[in-house]
Amino acid sequence: MRICHICSNFDNFFIDFMNEEKKQNIDFRVFCFGSKEKGCPQVEKSYLDKRLNFHNWQRYIFFLKENLVLKDFINLYDHENFDMYHAHTLFSNGYLAYRMNKINGKPYVVAVRDTDLNVFFKLRPYLRKIGVNILKNATKIIFISKNYKSELFSKYVPTKYISDFEAKSMVIPNGINDFFHRNSFLKVEDKYDAQNFNVVTVGWVSKRKNQLSVAKAINKLNNIGFNIKYTVIGKAKSKKIDDALRKFDFVERVPFTQQENLLQYYRNAQVFAMPSLTETFGLTYIEAMSQSLPVVYSKGQGIDGYFKDGEVGYSVNSTDIDEIANALPKIVENSPKLRNNCYYASSKFDWKKIVKQYKKIYKVVLN
Repeated sequence: MRICHICSNFDNFFIDFMNEEKKQNIDFRVFCFGSKEKGCPQVEKSYLDKRLNFHNWQRYIFFLKENLVLKDFINLYDHENFDMYHAHTLFSNGYLAYRMNKINGKPYVVAVRDTDLNVFFKLRPYLRKIGVNILKNATKIIFISKNYKSELFSKYVPTKYISDFEAKSMVIPNGINDFFHRNSFLKVEDKYDAQNFNVVTVGWVSKRKNQLSVAKAINKLNNIGFNIKYTVIGKAKSKKIDDALRKFDFVERVPFTQQENLLQYYRNAQVFAMPSLTETFGLTYIEAMSQSLPVVYSKGQGIDGYFKDGEVGYSVNSTDIDEIANALPKIVENSPKLRNNCYYASSKFDWKKIVKQYKKIYKVVLN
């Protein structure tokens, strides 16, 4: 089998994915594309074809941009004999797979991610019909989150298609880098202090990741006698939010750190909190769990739905400061059980296991 991965947002997560596919002897190439102004990720891999095939302003005219990408794709792969396509987003990548399917009849699988729901379906209603057509022609539909599947089917898929879409849908999580599995850590503590503890968040500092709401929740607790420290790790996408975080005296800002150091930040904390406004999955939740660190996550987003509430942490309304504040000491109070659950649950998110699932899907599609 020869696969063409269509992936316009190639990053470290996809490097782990593709490296494991190579280990499992899957033959593939990755088509990564971007605008001439912004470029493609600074990654060089033998299997990666990086193409700059449109101008940034053309992103806002969907079919113009996509037709330019399609033309370049056909020119690049004129003599390639792919058996199928794996589109890693529904709209930007899935449309290309859909068009190629119309041209040469080759099947495709398509993934539904955060941007597909929260930008394309939600904010661009004129594109909903083509989104449904891409889903209709896909052989398999992959959801990273059960909640995204429910949201898509309840809000945007016509009732007449739901049973067909349901039959070919699968929920498959993302995996975390093998470094965290090799260094997984079961933390055992004799004493827990629900008044004095450390909270950590790892991710881009931005409105979407919602670190400022966590800081406000901690500030509220500290004002009534708690002593909570908050470490925020990640580069700043929003200077305004970064500046606001630095004004809290209990906040430690770490713009970047290596994986080896990240282990210690996870192990030194009692709570990982990232109640993102939107989140396809959120690898850092699982990284934290591999170090037996319980998590606060958003209802209806990311890992919500993979676990029962109170199993590895607690889900919260991401816009409710009081709910976030209540969850933090609750985790510490229930820490022994939660830590144990986190440690063992994290092993499920292993790329070796996940790629085996994809390999079975590819065989089904091609048969």
